[in-house]
Amino acid sequence: MKKRLYPLVMTLAVATASAMAYERVDGGIQLGTHTYPVVISDELLAQIDAKFPYLIDWLLSSEAINEQEKQFLLEKLPVMTSSQRQRLNHILLQERVNLEQLNQEYKRRIAEINKKFQEKAKDLSPQELEKIKQRMIEKMKANIDAAITRTAADNDKATSRSPQQ
Repeated sequence: MKKRLYPLVMTLAVATASAMAYERVDGGIQLGTHTYPVVISDELLAQIDAKFPYLIDWLLSSEAINEQEKQFLLEKLPVMTSSQRQRLNHILLQERVNLEQLNQEYKRRIAEINKKFQEKAKDLSPQELEKIKQRMIEKMKANIDAAITRTAADNDKATSRSPQQ
């Protein structure tokens, strides 16, 4: 089932990413409301944008890649081999897919918790309700943090296996 959804997810992700507008600002590149501190020439940025516009968004907005790695990858993108670009594309797409799956799971669990909470809340005091709610929120945050850490670790493994220039 995942393989059948992959082209659809990729198409949607590319369409979404292509619509993201970035602009050069002092101190880096602004994408949406966030400024990424990368230093890149206008000529190189235009060259990357002409060939791989979605990769700028994906690379800059990645939560698993630090700023130095983003800088390095932007500089090397035009000279990467096709297989290296495909590998980078796969890593960044997989990160987006994983984060979207986490978001959907988070929304599903929140709805489930809210339903259970409302059923049980009828018999509890406001103080007891608040304690239960806080425990549930903390547990979900821990699960999300663990999933993000696993995604970052998976991306690190994939990056270390990719062919070097």
